[in-house]
Amino acid sequence: MDSIGVMPLLQGHKRPCRLLKTRDVTQALTVAGGARPDIAYFSMSAVGVFRVALTGRIERLGPPEARARVRAIEEPYFEECRQRFFALDQFPENADRFAITYADVYDEVANRAGQRAT
Repeated sequence: MDSIGVMPLLQGHKRPCRLLKTRDVTQALTVAGGARPDIAYFSMSAVGVFRVALTGRIERLGPPEARARVRAIEEPYFEECRQRFFALDQFPENADRFAITYADVYDEVANRAGQRAT
C-alpha cells in the first residue's frame, strides 16, 4: 500500500482549506481536486447525509407492510432525532435550513418502490 507523509498532504490542502473559510465549497473542492487529483473530493449537505441514512433505513425494512408497521413506531421519534442531529435544540433559528420530514422520505422510498414494480 502506498503512503504519503503528513507534510505533503497538508501542503496540498492549504489553499482549499483557506477557500473553505470563504464558504465557497465548490471553489474549494475544485482547487483541492487540482492540487490532489489522486483523491476524490465531493460535498454533501447535512440534510443530504440525513436523508441518505433515513432512506437506506426505510428501504431495508422490507415489504410495504413491514415498513408501515415500523413507520408507526419511528415517525413519532423522528423530530427528536432531527432536533438532535441538526442541533436545533441549541440553534432553533436554523430549523428552516434543515427542513426534512419522515413522511417526505418515506413517501419518496414508497414511490420509487412503486415505480420499480411497474
